[in-house]
Amino acid sequence: MDVNEGISLAVWTTCLFVCATAAWLWFYAPAGSGTAPSSPAKPASDSTRSTQRGVHLSQVNEDNGDTDIDIIAIHGLDAKSPDTWTWRDQRNPNGVNWLAEPELLPKEVGKARIFTCDWPADLLQRSDLVPKLDGEIVTLLIDGINRELLAKNKTRDRPILFIASCLGGIILMRALTTTADHECTTSCYCLRKATRGIIFLATPFRGTSFQEVAHWADPGLTAWALIRDRKVSKLLDSVKGSTFDLEALVRKFTRFCQHPNRPFLVFNFYELGMTSLWRKVFPWLPTLFFKGKPLVERSSATLDIVLEPLPLDRTHGLMNKFGSRGCEDYKKVAGKISEFIGKIREGRPLAQADACYGVKFSLQGMPTSNNFVPRPSDITHIEKSLLPYHRKKQGRSVFVLHGLGGIGKTQLAVNFARQYQAAFSAIFWLDGTSEDSLNQSFANCAKRIPKGQIPENIRSPKTSDKVDLNDIVEHVQEWLAKDDNVDWLLIFDNVDLDHTQGEIPGAYNIQKYLQSDHGAVLITSRLSKLAELGESKRIESADRDLSKKIFEKWYGKELKLLRLLGGLPLALAQAAAFMRDLNLPVASYIRLYKQQWDELFQNTDSSPQDYGNRSVWTTWTISFNAIEARDKTAGNLLRLWAFLDNREMWHSLLQVARNDKEQWPKWLCDIACNEVKFLNIATLLLRYSMIETRESEQSSYSMHPVVHRWISHIQDDAGKRVFLRLAVMLIGFSVPYRTTKNYWVFQRRLLPHTERCLWWMGKLEGGECNIEDITIVYATHSLGDLYLDQGRLKEAETMYQRALEGKEKALGPDHTSTLDIVNNLGLLYKAQGRLKEAETMYQRALEGYEKALGPDHTSTLDTVNNLGLLYKAQGRLKEAKTMYQRALEGYEKALGPDHTSTLDTVHNLGNLYKIQGWLKEAETMYQRALEGYEKALGPDHTSTLNTVGNLGNLYSVQGRLKEAETMYQRALEGKEKALGPDHTSTLNTVHNLGNLYETQGRLKEAETMYQRALEGCEKALGPDHTSTLDTVNNLGNLYLIQGRLKEAKTMYQRALSGYSAALGSSHPKCLLIAENIASLQLAQG
Repeated sequence: MDVNEGISLAVWTTCLFVCATAAWLWFYAPAGSGTAPSSPAKPASDSTRSTQRGVHLSQVNEDNGDTDIDIIAIHGLDAKSPDTWTWRDQRNPNGVNWLAEPELLPKEVGKARIFTCDWPADLLQRSDLVPKLDGEIVTLLIDGINRELLAKNKTRDRPILFIASCLGGIILMRALTTTADHECTTSCYCLRKATRGIIFLATPFRGTSFQEVAHWADPGLTAWALIRDRKVSKLLDSVKGSTFDLEALVRKFTRFCQHPNRPFLVFNFYELGMTSLWRKVFPWLPTLFFKGKPLVERSSATLDIVLEPLPLDRTHGLMNKFGSRGCEDYKKVAGKISEFIGKIREGRPLAQADACYGVKFSLQGMPTSNNFVPRPSDITHIEKSLLPYHRKKQGRSVFVLHGLGGIGKTQLAVNFARQYQAAFSAIFWLDGTSEDSLNQSFANCAKRIPKGQIPENIRSPKTSDKVDLNDIVEHVQEWLAKDDNVDWLLIFDNVDLDHTQGEIPGAYNIQKYLQSDHGAVLITSRLSKLAELGESKRIESADRDLSKKIFEKWYGKELKLLRLLGGLPLALAQAAAFMRDLNLPVASYIRLYKQQWDELFQNTDSSPQDYGNRSVWTTWTISFNAIEARDKTAGNLLRLWAFLDNREMWHSLLQVARNDKEQWPKWLCDIACNEVKFLNIATLLLRYSMIETRESEQSSYSMHPVVHRWISHIQDDAGKRVFLRLAVMLIGFSVPYRTTKNYWVFQRRLLPHTERCLWWMGKLEGGECNIEDITIVYATHSLGDLYLDQGRLKEAETMYQRALEGKEKALGPDHTSTLDIVNNLGLLYKAQGRLKEAETMYQRALEGYEKALGPDHTSTLDTVNNLGLLYKAQGRLKEAKTMYQRALEGYEKALGPDHTSTLDTVHNLGNLYKIQGWLKEAETMYQRALEGYEKALGPDHTSTLNTVGNLGNLYSVQGRLKEAETMYQRALEGKEKALGPDHTSTLNTVHNLGNLYETQGRLKEAETMYQRALEGCEKALGPDHTSTLDTVNNLGNLYLIQGRLKEAKTMYQRALSGYSAALGSSHPKCLLIAENIASLQLAQG
């Protein structure tokens, strides 16, 4: 190419840029703005374009107030109203706006209101403004329509029919599909719910046909914009051609239009008129040089879901303009609008379903408050999950509000129901406090269901009708499950009882009541685990701003008091309760606050240094004094509670004070014997916000941990010792015997209180027991029993040692009560693997019992049996058998063959026979013990489960592996439920399952079991306990099978070292492991 050719090409290229730009500005602007064909429009000036700053709706027709539907017309790119909708020609020089002209569209649509919607559609924007992206325009459009129209309507879902011109249709699609996104706002929801139909006028769903011209025009437009100190709008990208984003938007919108719950009407009009950009630039050239084509062809202007779109015989620039009723194209558009209006007025399918299943909103059962202060950030989470078009998926939506009692969950749920009552066909409030209250709530719901939709004897049963609540619940759930009844909301309030934590009265599995595969469910609960049911939000304490709003809502702008209370919600609630109950002015409360502070803190040593907030201290002191003034017993109960665990107090915990009343104070006996008195005290404490209703137990209560600590601090040392003594007695004498049915359930409930007593004993007594107080000594002994049963061996030893010292001093070393502790210490030492110390304890106890009670007394036989257990653990099998047989003969003679003590020894003999290889005899013993335990204690008692586990061991040795696994699984499930997953007995069964899986060749599962058992035993028993070493040794065997020789050797060496120290190097276990190590070394070379 020579220089002249290069210059010529550059000149022609520049000319093409300029021509393309001119043609674009000349023709596309009319397409968006719709000005008359004889008068091309120019980009609007700043002085005429107020819509740059936002979205504005203008009503263009008159109404008499009796209207039912809103029509909103949205213009396209680089346009404004009313020009977009105005036809101008020689006969109509002033123009005809078909949306506003009384004889045109207003006459067709009757009572409908018609609005034009102006939005920031400038093609060239001011250079000092950041060009708006589609998303920003969409947000402005949604908020503007909501602000100027929906928020002013009596019902926020008043029907809307949109007329969208060109690019206005793209923006509208984005706005409506935003309602399905996670970031959707309340305004999005309201817009989507109100939308019933859309008429698209030449909207380029797949771009314009002049894509290449638009591409060539870009440089020219940019240059033109710079000359005018402008920037090209980002919106231009949407009309250049089909893009991946645009295609994705069309697919999403198409799916959205076909939503099975709320479809809406859609129709497309496309242009037939030809447009030639080049002929507009060069009008003097013959037509044959520039053949025209539709700016937005049919393939781009129509959606696949519109099967028969209609053409308009006009160019793109006239698609939104009509001059008279006689215009054929007007008839088509106006006819389709009238058709849609008629269908909307008849009711869409879901509206008809809503009308059929609609239940009038009621506050029945809802604990409403007129002083509720909105919490927008929390309510937004519920909106996004439960409002129909915020949902990410079809089907049922579940949202769980969880958090502390009194944190505001219920009021949030009430507020959501009241605010969005129009969004749902029915809202039912269910009291989830217990299963009985829940079923009764369902019965109340049945009464509100429209007549004829459930049996009348279920809906409104007569006194003579014998209707079971379960039948009512079933019919209500069937009604909710109907395929076309999809827009209801169920609110389960206070689902606070955990059905997985043992036999809790009133507890239930809420999933039993979630049978429908559609609808919306809102749950409030203190149980965080319910968050697994769906989306969830933990409700936190109010921040300072919210606290201020709460207080001002209740009492006015008493900012001085607010500052004194430190902005803490708990302090605010207590102060409010005190003032409300006594009708006390704020000024009087402030005076008492200051006076009480001076009096209380003359001695600063009494301050709770852990928290150091005097506003809380003084506020609680005022409330506490008011409580004691009303009921001294209530104050004493709080003082006692300070030395128990703060998380649970229930009436039956005090039941032990009904016995031997001489050793208990009268006030405690009174409430122990009178549940009504206890409940009255609880009501008083609840009124002053000192306690809360317990989250997992019916008729039980909890206390805020800071309040709990504070109550202990307000007592002097003498008072603390008095109430600590009562607490130790209360818990110690409440510990159930192991023969009690389900004893482990109550023991686990007592355990937190036991730990709190132990903490205070160490703090007040320097770790020593008051050995002068024999009552406390006996109670301490019982606490040791509880710790031992629960596998808390270190704490058990502490309790036993304190009790032993006290009994030896008070009763003497040979007293049978002293010997009971000695025997129990033997049990403890054996469990810890301290076998020599255990034998010493057993021998001392046996000699003492034989001397004091005789060789055949049951206490003597208990120790004989325990010695058998010890000898078996030491490998002294012959001596073990002798002990067992002596114990068995004695028990059978003294107690009978079916007594649980007899069965214990039968079970132990089974263990011994298994070790000796007498498998048939072992099975006979196990079966006898199992039958007896199941009959005497039940199938889930720990003694029963131990025998089940040992039968599994026996079946494993016999090669009956399937039966063995069945036994192990039963034992494991029962122990996890009764004792917890980390109890040593549970871990023993886990270990045995590992053995079984190894035998079956399920090596990966075996390793999982062994690792769980090892971690648990190391934590509970220590790294050198024989049970820990058993698992270490078996891991060595497993690694050897897997060829992991180095790891196997490490395990063997650790096991050998530990066994040698605990059992002696000549023990059979040590000899076997030594052989394994030698074989392993040979294999390694």
